[in-house]
Amino acid sequence: MQYNIKDDGKLHTRFTDLMRATPHQVENIIKEQTGEKERFKNDVLTFGETRHNMWQKESEDTGMLPIVFRNAFPEYKDMRITHAEKEFATELFENIVVHSRPDGVAVTEATVVDYKTMVKGAGGARRYKSSKQLPFYSFQLGIHNIRITKYVYFVEIWNEDYTEIVGYDKFEKNIGLLDIAAMKNWAHDRCEVLAMGMQMAGLWKTKQGKV
Repeated sequence: MQYNIKDDGKLHTRFTDLMRATPHQVENIIKEQTGEKERFKNDVLTFGETRHNMWQKESEDTGMLPIVFRNAFPEYKDMRITHAEKEFATELFENIVVHSRPDGVAVTEATVVDYKTMVKGAGGARRYKSSKQLPFYSFQLGIHNIRITKYVYFVEIWNEDYTEIVGYDKFEKNIGLLDIAAMKNWAHDRCEVLAMGMQMAGLWKTKQGKV
């Protein structure tokens, strides 16, 4: 996924980088930033991107949650998607800008959603019960004056060859202010590791600031 990156001397990053922003992995992130190393990519990720592009276009055309999920989960049959993969760029830490494109934001329902594809037997939507992705988006969207109180992972399940859809699943959870505050602290810690990595790589000469 490509983001609109400004050439402004700041570190432009994404949620997946924050997940890897640990002392053991930060060097790889910096190398990707400087072009010394390519980001990981495989056929499964490519398939998922293709499916996401289809869902994005559908939501842009209809203003609704993709029909396959509305049919699978009638309780969401009226969900209107106000932002379909709209990019949000947020300077969470001085000179560190985090970019994201949530699959779907439903402002009226105060809900953010993410679409996943996986093969049968890979665990279903419960795999995402501990995921920080949508909690992070909920925190980030709040900075852009979009209040989120619930998130949902919608999963499309395929056979092992990715030639046939065999079912759908979902994991949903409410998110409160304490959860948002915890995510802010987590993001701050990860940004701090990235800042230290930039300094150690000689790309930033002085210590950066705060959230």
